[in-house]
Amino acid sequence: RHENLQPGGSLQPNIATPTDEPEVRIEKNFGWTYPLLRMLAFGIDITLNILLTTTIVTAALSFADLEPWALLEGTATELTALFLVAFCWVLMTAQEVAFKTTIGKRVMGLRLRGSATGIFLRSFFFIPSFSFAGVGILWALFDRDKRCWHDVAVDLQPTRATQL
Repeated sequence: RHENLQPGGSLQPNIATPTDEPEVRIEKNFGWTYPLLRMLAFGIDITLNILLTTTIVTAALSFADLEPWALLEGTATELTALFLVAFCWVLMTAQEVAFKTTIGKRVMGLRLRGSATGIFLRSFFFIPSFSFAGVGILWALFDRDKRCWHDVAVDLQPTRATQL
């Protein structure tokens, strides 16, 4: 307990002033709905990112007087797919590091609680977690705490937070 010396020499206890942030309760019981929420959040993020990327690439190609279908011919197909995957990963990583959530996670009520470095490392470890035929993602179905490999690697996973 901190006390302040008030004018006139009397001691008064410090009274906390209310803040703009509401009190948050973090859910620790990850039931069967938790993996479903994470999959839905990821689906929302991928859909929005692909729409955004497609719009940007189409606009850039139109500006350069090129046909968008040229990206789906020959070796350009692999490069286009690689670009889409990389750009989606960068967009989601940037959102998570900057806001500790993505649009999909926010819609599903999920948030990351950790440092920017930890969140970036979690995003970095998503690549091998997803790459091995998705085994690192499916791992969450069998893990007691419903964690994917990238969650386990940095001991950080999205939590459901509800306002009290």
